[in-house]
Amino acid sequence: MNISQRTEAAIRRAFTKHGGDVSLIAVARSGATDAELKKFRAEILAASGEILAGAEAENRDLTKPETDDLEDMRMLASVLRAEIDLRDERSSAGTVDMRGILPDSDGGSGNRETTGHRFVDVKTGAAVRALGRKDSFAQAIGANQRTGISFGDFAARVITGRASPEAESEFRTMAISPSSSGGYAVPAPLSAQFIDKMRKQAAVVRAGALVVPMTSNTLTFAKNAGDPTVGWKSENSAFSASDMTLDAVTLTARVIGGYVKMSNELFNDAPNIGTAVENALAQGCGLELDRVCLVGSGAAPEPRGIYETSNVNSYTLDAALTNYDPVSRAVQLVREDNHEPTAMIAAPRTYGEFDRLKDTTNQPLQPPKSFTDLQHYASGNVPTDMDTGGSPANQTIAFVGDWSNVVIGLRNDIELLVTNTGGDGTTSGITHYQVFVRVVMRADVALFHPEAFAIIKKIWQTS
Repeated sequence: MNISQRTEAAIRRAFTKHGGDVSLIAVARSGATDAELKKFRAEILAASGEILAGAEAENRDLTKPETDDLEDMRMLASVLRAEIDLRDERSSAGTVDMRGILPDSDGGSGNRETTGHRFVDVKTGAAVRALGRKDSFAQAIGANQRTGISFGDFAARVITGRASPEAESEFRTMAISPSSSGGYAVPAPLSAQFIDKMRKQAAVVRAGALVVPMTSNTLTFAKNAGDPTVGWKSENSAFSASDMTLDAVTLTARVIGGYVKMSNELFNDAPNIGTAVENALAQGCGLELDRVCLVGSGAAPEPRGIYETSNVNSYTLDAALTNYDPVSRAVQLVREDNHEPTAMIAAPRTYGEFDRLKDTTNQPLQPPKSFTDLQHYASGNVPTDMDTGGSPANQTIAFVGDWSNVVIGLRNDIELLVTNTGGDGTTSGITHYQVFVRVVMRADVALFHPEAFAIIKKIWQTS
């Protein structure tokens, strides 16, 4: 790797002034190890951060030599980042495409795995990769370059107008531009990072729902809506044949968004404001996607969830739980339609009632294999206050199925907006001295095969 004499001189001046390791300049020119390259880049960012901090502490503009130094360091940091990424790509050559890097639900790193689901957009003929819970959205859209900052750092910079010296150096290498609605378009690597964090909040994704990156407003897949007739024939007689029936599944990007509000005092004083905003918005968006996948009404602009979709199997209990039979029946219904259920999603209340089932000797009731073979996920988005008339008004439902038949389409273009003049109908930035931070993205939900699911309906609360 070569660097110009001007850049080398600038880095040498900066490193000498700020205590960096000047000997590392040679590292960029020769056979450096990955660790050395990363250390060198970290020192460049640290030195540039100190230059920025010094000027800010002295309440002055950067001098011309300082500006030149920062520009040279920014360029070299970008080159080093590209070299590090290139080495990572080369080291992973020969491994499976689309390596999964999302952690398991228990917080572990998980094994790398892929879903193997590939589709074709029937309108464009382009191949589309559907992502499982351990696949990285960032890798899928080609935005997996590593950065030293997070979505939370970006939010903090937009909110406060400033960033840490180290983060500010990273921001200088990114294209950060205002959106047409007055917010800021989040750079692709940080958008993907936010989406991956958001996905982990949804029980349907943990259960196996697929996520498809959308590169346009609509995405249409073909699906098999009916198998062909296959049979035996006698000599010189004709086959009894029928054509396979095809249908379309179309995702249409719909607007989803949320906001958080805070006092101006918190806005200006909290050092972790970016992380707090990132966590709150990722959780809110992830839980809302979870809700619409399960019980979305389908009334525009809300997507239609499993509960409101035609041809989904159902078993009506119309009583409180006393055994595991309702789950066994739901599993049977799915299998009768030639699908193998993989997981069940129910309200926390329902799982608590299953846990408390007892046999005649007051020992925990042993669940059947049809129950234990399923993965189980509790979701607060499963309603527990359903009123179907003539029965208790606090009924709930449970979902059993093959969750790879749920597909969530996500656009990567996320917008972040900060205002201290807007309001929410209850308070406003002007009257309450508050700041509102809003995130907007686009998504949709669809089912490939509704018959791959069975809903257990009218589960009464145990008295």
